[in-house]
Amino acid sequence: MKKILTTLLILTLTVSMNAFCSFAYADTGLQGEGTEENPYLLYTRADMFCVNNDVNANYKLMGDIDLEKQEFTPVGNAEAGAFAGTFDGNGYTISNLKVSSGKYAALFGCNEGTVKNIVLKNIDVSGTRYAAGVVAENAEAGIIADCKVLSGKVQGVDGLNPLNIGGICGLNSGKLEGVFENRASVKSEEISSIAGGIVGKSTADIELSNVRNYGDITGDYAGGLIGYGTNVVITGGQNVGNISNFLLNGFEDHGGGNNAATFERVTYGGTGGLLGYSTKSNIEKSYNAGKITGVRDGAGIIASTKEAELNECYNSAAITMLTSYDPTYHAEPRTNGLIRYADNAKIENSYNNGNLHYAVDEALAHGTIVNCYESGIRTGSSSYIKGENAYILSQPKFFYSGESYDSVKTESELRNQETFVGWEFDTTWRMNEQRNSGYPTLVCDANPLQLNYSNKIMCEGETLQLIAYKNNQKIDNVKWIVSDGNVSVSSKGLIAAGSLGLATITAIDEEGNKANCNIYVIKGCEDLTLKKDVYNYNYTYKYGYYDYQSLEFIGLDHTDYITKITSDDESILQPRTRDTFYTMKMGTANIKVELASGLVKTFPITITNYATEIYISNVPRKNMYVPKNITRGEQYQLNAKIFPDPTSSKIIWESSNETVASVDSTGLVTAKEHGSVMITAKTDNGLSAACTIAVVTPATSLSFEKKVVELYVGESEQLNLTVLPMDTTDKVTYTAYTYSDAATVNNAGKVTAMEIGNTTITATASSGVTATCTVKVIDYPTIVTGVTLDQTKYDMKTGEVFKLNATVVPSNATDKSITWATTDSSVASVSEVGTVSAVGAGKAVITATSGNGVIAACEVTVTGVASTNLSRIYIPEIFDAKSEIINVPVMIEHNPGISFINFSVSYDKEKMEPLEINNGALFESVMGSVDAENGKIKLIFSSDTDITKSGVLAKIKFKRKNMEEDITDLSVSYYPNGVMNKKQKRIALKMSDGRLNAYRSTICGDVDENRKVDFADALYFKRYLANWSRYQDISLKTADIDSNNAITTADLIILERHIAGWTGYQNIPQNQS
Repeated sequence: MKKILTTLLILTLTVSMNAFCSFAYADTGLQGEGTEENPYLLYTRADMFCVNNDVNANYKLMGDIDLEKQEFTPVGNAEAGAFAGTFDGNGYTISNLKVSSGKYAALFGCNEGTVKNIVLKNIDVSGTRYAAGVVAENAEAGIIADCKVLSGKVQGVDGLNPLNIGGICGLNSGKLEGVFENRASVKSEEISSIAGGIVGKSTADIELSNVRNYGDITGDYAGGLIGYGTNVVITGGQNVGNISNFLLNGFEDHGGGNNAATFERVTYGGTGGLLGYSTKSNIEKSYNAGKITGVRDGAGIIASTKEAELNECYNSAAITMLTSYDPTYHAEPRTNGLIRYADNAKIENSYNNGNLHYAVDEALAHGTIVNCYESGIRTGSSSYIKGENAYILSQPKFFYSGESYDSVKTESELRNQETFVGWEFDTTWRMNEQRNSGYPTLVCDANPLQLNYSNKIMCEGETLQLIAYKNNQKIDNVKWIVSDGNVSVSSKGLIAAGSLGLATITAIDEEGNKANCNIYVIKGCEDLTLKKDVYNYNYTYKYGYYDYQSLEFIGLDHTDYITKITSDDESILQPRTRDTFYTMKMGTANIKVELASGLVKTFPITITNYATEIYISNVPRKNMYVPKNITRGEQYQLNAKIFPDPTSSKIIWESSNETVASVDSTGLVTAKEHGSVMITAKTDNGLSAACTIAVVTPATSLSFEKKVVELYVGESEQLNLTVLPMDTTDKVTYTAYTYSDAATVNNAGKVTAMEIGNTTITATASSGVTATCTVKVIDYPTIVTGVTLDQTKYDMKTGEVFKLNATVVPSNATDKSITWATTDSSVASVSEVGTVSAVGAGKAVITATSGNGVIAACEVTVTGVASTNLSRIYIPEIFDAKSEIINVPVMIEHNPGISFINFSVSYDKEKMEPLEINNGALFESVMGSVDAENGKIKLIFSSDTDITKSGVLAKIKFKRKNMEEDITDLSVSYYPNGVMNKKQKRIALKMSDGRLNAYRSTICGDVDENRKVDFADALYFKRYLANWSRYQDISLKTADIDSNNAITTADLIILERHIAGWTGYQNIPQNQS
C-alpha cells in the first residue's frame, strides 16, 4: 500500500507546470490584480507558467526564477494571442529557459505590450521563424527595454524563409529602449536567415545606445548587433563576438590569406561587425573586436548598406572571406575594413586595424572618407585609400594612382602625430606609443581592454611580447588565443612567428572583453641588391609630362616588400612610388630603400646622357603597323624625336617601296601610288623607329540605289550602293540602327528582315562619308484560302430579289473584300453587296471573288418572262437507249462574237465516264481537262479574232457505266470573265443543260427516237429501207405506222405525208403500247 501511495504522489508532483497553474490558481489566482497599479507578482517557476493564462495583464518578477530546462510555451503565441500587457523583470534573473520549437521561440513569442528589465541566463531556444532570448517577434505596438541575456544559445532550425533570430529579439517592428546586452550564441542553420546579437531583423526605425554583444553570431545576414535593419542609429555599440555567415566543416590557413574551406551550407548575405545590412544607418563611438568570417561580403562595422554615416568607430578584428565557395555561385569574396558596400557612405574619425583576407577596391569603404586610417594588412586584388587626410599602411599589393600614393604611410609615419594633418587630437584622437602599435586611437574608445600592439609585421622565427591593459592598468589575468595563422602565443602573451601569412592574437579578459593584435609573418630580404644601377636621362620629359622608371631588385622575396624609397638628391633622382622614380638630370644620387621587415638599404644610381630611344612623334607609337593614310599626290611631314635631346646622333630616313611613297632626308613623304609602305627613321648608333604609310583615294560620296526598301519578315535583299570616285581605296561598312531589331545587315550590304518595324541602314566609307537607306519590315498578309456562299443553287421568278452572303476563310484574312459578278445580267444581276435580282428567264452563275482570286459560285435559275439574250451555250437532249459509247455535243448558238471561252460541263460520275474530248468546227483547238473526283470537265477555247459562227464547240465521248440507267443530266456553267471578245470585254451567254435519255421512244413515227416526229425520221426510215448498216436498229412500235405488224414502204409514205401536212394525215395512228 505504501508503494502505491508513493507512486501516486510522484505522479501528482510531476504534473506539468501549465496544468498546475490552471488548478493552483483557479480560485485565488496570482498575487495582485494584473493591473498597472497592482500587477500580478511572480515568485516561482509555477507562477511563470501562468503568464500565458492572461496575455493582457501586467506582471512583475519578485525574485530569481529557475525554469529548470522544462519546456516552456512562449508568452504570447499563435494559440494564446500576442502579449499585450506589461512584464517587468525588475532586474531579477530567469535561468534555464528552454523552448524547443515553433514559429515563435523565446520567453515571449509575440509582443504587443511592454517587456522590460529582464535578465536571462543559460537559455536554450530553438525556433523555425522567429527565435530569440527575450522576444521572438516584437510587433509594431511592442516595447522592449533594458534586457540582458547572460549565457546560453539561440538557434534557428528547419526554418521558414526568412528566419529571423537574435539574442534579445528575433524580428522587431516596434521600439527598443534603454541598454541591452547579449552573451548567448545566436546561430542559424538555414539559408536566407538573418541573425544579430541584439536584433535579428528590424523593420522599424531603431536607435540603440551602449549596447553590447559578446556571443558568437552565425547567419546569412549576420551582424554583431543587428543582422538586417532599415533606419539604424547606434551610439556606443560594442561587439566582441565572432561573426560568421556559414557553417564550416573545416578551415585551413595557408598564409597570406590563401584560405580554403568546405561548408555544410553556403550563403550569399553579408557579415558585419555591427550590422549585416541596413538601408540607412548612423553609427558613432562604436567598435568591433570579434572575428568576422564569411564567403562573400564582410566588413568591420557594416557589410552592406545603401546610406551610412560612421563617426569615431573602429574595427580591430581580422576579416576573412574564403575562396572555396559554392562552384555554382561565381561572386568574388570581398572585404573592407569598416563598410564593404555602400551606395552613399561618409566615414569620419574612424580606423581599421584588422587584417583583411581578400580585400578589394578602396580601403575602409566606398564613399567620403575624412580623417581615417587603415593599418591592417590587406590581401586581394588591390589596396588603396582615397579621402581627405586619409592614410593606409604600406601594403604587400598596392594600387597607385596620384593622390592614393600620398596616402601610403610606413609604420614609423603612422606613429608620428605630424603625419595626421588636420586631425583633432586631445578632443577626438590621442596617441600613446605603448598602445595600439603607437597608432592613433579614439578618445571615446569604450573598450576597457587594449594591447601594446594592434598590428605587427614579423619575420619568421621572430618573437614579440604582447602586454594587456585594462582601464590603462597592466593586467595578467587574460586568456590568449590564436586564430587564422601559424603563430604561437604563450600564456603570458609572448608571440613566436611561424610560417608566412596572416594571423590574429586575441586577448580575452574575465568579463569577455577582447583586444586583437594582427600579425603579418614575412621572410626578410637581407641579400637585397639592385639589378640595374645606371639609368638614362631620356625619361625626363618625353610626352608633355614627366615619365618614370622602375627599380629592379634581386633577392626581393614576395612576402617582404618595399614600403618606401627616398633620395639624397632629388634634383637628380626624385622618388615617385615605393619602386619607381623620375630622372631629373644627369648625375649620381643615393636611394634609401625601406622594407616591411625593417631592413634598410642604400644604393647609388647614376643618370647618364646617351641616346637610347627614337620615335616618330606624329604617328601612333604603340603599333607601327597602324597606317597613316595619305591621299595620292599629297605630301606629309614625319617628325622624329631622339632622347636624350640634344644629342649628336643623326637621323636617316628610308622608304620600303619608292614607287608607292618616297621620303626625303627631312622626313617629308610624297604619296605616289595606291598601296602601303614602311617609312623608317634610323640613328647612326643603330636605333630605329618606323611607321606605316598607306596611300589612298578617299571616297567623296555614297548613294543607295533605293532610298526605301520594303521586306517581309525573313526576306533578304542586297542593297546596291554607288561609291565615288570609282577607284577609291576606302572600305565601306554597313550598320543597322542600334535601337531597332527590325533588320540586320552584313558586311556586304545584304539586309535581312527580322521583325516588323523600321530601321535605318547606314553605309560609311573610311573617309567618313555616309549614305542611308530606310528598311521597312512588314508581316506577310494572311491570304484568303476559301470563300463559301450560303446558297449554291437558287430558283427565282422574274422580279424577285434575294441576298447572297459570302464567308471568307480564314476569318483573320488581311483582305476580306469580295467582288460580285454574274454570267448573264439579262437573267440575273448582282449588286456590290451580293443582292441578286431576277431579270429574265434563264440560268446565270453569280460569283463571289476574293482579292486574291478565290471564287465561290451560286447557280441561279430564273423562270418567267424570257430573256431577250438569245446567245447561249447548251447541250442538246440525246435519246439513245442502246449505245454504251455516246458522243455528246456542246453547242453555241446566236454567237455574238467571242475570242475566249472558259466553261465547265458537269456529269454524273456514277453513271458516266469521259473518254476523250474532240474539238468542234469553230475554234482551231480546245484545251480540256477532267476532274473525275468531282465529275467536271473544263473546256477552254481561244482565238486571236472574234469567232461569230454558231455550231458545235466540242464533242465529249462518254462511256455509260450502267446500261440500265434511264436518264443522266449534263450541265454547263462558267464564271464571269469566262467568255470575252478580243477587246477583253465580258460577254454574257445563257447556259442550257442537256440530258442523255435512255428510254425507247413509243411515239409512232419517231423512228430516230428523239421524242419528236420530223424530216429526220423520214430520212432515218429511208436509210433503214436501203439497208444502211448504222440505221437497222428501228422499233416496230415507232415504224409500223399502218399497224400491220411489218415495216414497209407503205409506212414510210404515211410518215412523209404526215410530216408534209397532208390533209387526212395530220394524225397518224398511235400503235405504241
